[in-house]
Amino acid sequence: MAKKIFLKTSIVLLSCFLFACSKQENNQNVQLKQISSKELKEKIAKQEEEFTLIDLRSTEKFHKEKIEGAVNIPIDSLKSKISNEEFWQNEYMYPPEDTSLIIIYGANSQTGIRAAKTLMNLGFNNVVYLKGGYDNYNIKRDKLL
Repeated sequence: MAKKIFLKTSIVLLSCFLFACSKQENNQNVQLKQISSKELKEKIAKQEEEFTLIDLRSTEKFHKEKIEGAVNIPIDSLKSKISNEEFWQNEYMYPPEDTSLIIIYGANSQTGIRAAKTLMNLGFNNVVYLKGGYDNYNIKRDKLL
């Protein structure tokens, strides 16, 4: 009898935990912030606020063309490099703090959204992704914006 009560209680507690976790993940979707290409260009030009700009694309694409001031951390190595002090020393930068503004971009919005969720799960709470990604920001397409 005691085993059945324990089992039922465990199932109820586990269900509550899973429900709370799923609600937290849904809340993270609501909290995702984005920045337009125009807003990012203005922010870079004004230089009034410090932020870390991270390019999530491959190293090859990054070296071909990038947004001024960006550091390259391909999406697949984001978790391992974001808090790695040696990586940031090699970039001549300090690692971003949990409250630092981090602006991220990939080739498109989906990569930025995925990376924003990853960073938020790691405890960074001021993460913004570039709407449309680099494809939308690309200088060659400025006339279309």
